[in-house]
Amino acid sequence: MSLFPAKRKNNRLRFPLCCFLCAFSVSNYAIANARRVSFQQFQGMDMSNPAVFVNAQLIPNFTGKKVRIVVQVNQCDGGVATAKSTDDSQLIIKGLPQVPIMNFIEVIGIAESSNSIDAEIWTDFGNTFDTNSYNQLCQLANGEFKGLFL
Repeated sequence: MSLFPAKRKNNRLRFPLCCFLCAFSVSNYAIANARRVSFQQFQGMDMSNPAVFVNAQLIPNFTGKKVRIVVQVNQCDGGVATAKSTDDSQLIIKGLPQVPIMNFIEVIGIAESSNSIDAEIWTDFGNTFDTNSYNQLCQLANGEFKGLFL
């Protein structure tokens, strides 16, 4: 028996809200078309070193480790970007190509210090993003429900 069983309603599967908390790690297209995303698309993911969901407040706890953070780009010059985190702190993101200014991006990379990340992967989320929900996700992923995220 599953911990979070799916239920059928009007011939559609309905899943509990907690099943969709990981939606931040999927591209905007996949979020908009969640029912079309198959499990096979995730089989090639490397889970040997998962990235922890963080905001700027949590970065000092993970210095030297792989993190996942959403930021709004303020300035981008030659591979180095200045960005605002979802909890309104300034961060330096290294290793980014030219990114549209004022867009929200998810960055997966190594936390070099409390305000600097060396980016490995980034995804453009566009110019609108619910920062409050993301901050709540970070608190859950590093608190009471940590086991579900790592």
